[in-house]
Amino acid sequence: MKRKEIFVGLALLVACAPPARAVEGADDAKDVPPPGAPSSPKPDLSPQEVIRIVLDALKKNDTPREDAGIETTFRFASAANKKVTGPLDRFKKLVKTPPYRPMLNHKSARQGILLVDGNNATQRVTIIAADGSEAVYEFILSKDAETGCWMTDGVVVPESVEA
Repeated sequence: MKRKEIFVGLALLVACAPPARAVEGADDAKDVPPPGAPSSPKPDLSPQEVIRIVLDALKKNDTPREDAGIETTFRFASAANKKVTGPLDRFKKLVKTPPYRPMLNHKSARQGILLVDGNNATQRVTIIAADGSEAVYEFILSKDAETGCWMTDGVVVPESVEA
């Protein structure tokens, strides 16, 4: 049975967009937020930083309290994303399903090339789960017109993973 993409409609919108440009050095250390990085969206955060904040939160999901990482992730979800996945209690259950569970308390995450096209961005992320298995996700973000903050529209499990 194939793994299903949760946010198919949003993924199709991104897939139909014009070609994106790669951001040079998108996975350089300078793009990683410092310790104590914001746990809420801010207009000065880049898409790369938003993804890193979400990954770090999920890596330490139960710090300082149970599911704190999932709560941070939900704060960075766009309004359209929250409409599909919310409220928070439903979102917590979704993140704990088999396709997304590897992100919780993972060992490491490797961010691929960040593609930005205007107010849309995508990035492939490879996770090494707590059990040592590997999982790949595609983060889809957009810049909120009202706040100017980069928000997560979806995190999908790609149909195929290139070697």
